[in-house]
Amino acid sequence: MKSNPSKISTKNAAWQRAKLLPCLIFLLLLPIIFFSNCSKNTEPEKVSVSDTGDAVINPNDLILAKNHGDNPAQYAVFSHSVKEHLNLDCAECHKREDNSINPKYAGHASCINCHFEQFVTENSPMCAVCHSNVKDAPAPMRDFPAQFNESFNMKFDHAAHLKPGARPVEGCATCHKPLRGGVALSIPAGIDSHSTCYTCHTPDLVVEGQNLGNCNTCHSIANYQRTPTTSATFNTSFSHAKHQQLNCTNCHTVRANAPQRQQVASPVVGMHTYGGGEMSCMSCHNDKIAFGERDFANCQRCHLGQNFNQVPQR
Repeated sequence: MKSNPSKISTKNAAWQRAKLLPCLIFLLLLPIIFFSNCSKNTEPEKVSVSDTGDAVINPNDLILAKNHGDNPAQYAVFSHSVKEHLNLDCAECHKREDNSINPKYAGHASCINCHFEQFVTENSPMCAVCHSNVKDAPAPMRDFPAQFNESFNMKFDHAAHLKPGARPVEGCATCHKPLRGGVALSIPAGIDSHSTCYTCHTPDLVVEGQNLGNCNTCHSIANYQRTPTTSATFNTSFSHAKHQQLNCTNCHTVRANAPQRQQVASPVVGMHTYGGGEMSCMSCHNDKIAFGERDFANCQRCHLGQNFNQVPQR
């Protein structure tokens, strides 16, 4: 019995189509598979930084800073003086959630926002900036530095703190405490002085539209010039403890908008005599109010030495 050629041809064609169908389906799916894999490689999973109190962040939304070089060791030490860091507001990294005087490290989000590539690198030295041991989970934090190689210039305006509503309850004594048995007064310095400032500068304090709880209000990256202690005024036998009944403004004049080291004037040689509108040493030390039988005209009452630059023994 002879086969029908037309039937055989039809079967062969159907068989060929059946064999080609999987290939066609694969070819159609190949671009989808390819782009799907690419998407996975270029779109990292969300990084959770919730353990630091920050939100979950999608790295695709991050602004990555340019590499500072190929040497990973460059990220082992943090510096505020780096150009990119100087352009940031302090609040980008430092947030005061309460009135604690102890500063806290910035959360992971602050680092990832610019340094995602270095942050996710295995054994990255960047982690050791804040963590003492990155092998433990959770990684313990280092103690917050008490001293810095950089100087955070203190911008303080005495005149602004004398305005109604801004003057501390205890006045000058809020910041200046007796020193050396009351002879001198202290000047707040160092990171511990936050305990004094935070008495008034709470996290959410806003005055005339300015956030006075922000670091930028008082600090900038610049050298801080402390009030000098080499003035001729310090070559006198003077004790603040013996003048507690006076107000600071009896002897000290506050200069508005003056440089840091010149905001508060002290009695100098020219103030030995009374000028009329202000107090001077002579206002009290006149053999009547003070000194008693001691002659105030005698310079050696307060000054010793050929150049009157030695302080009498108390």
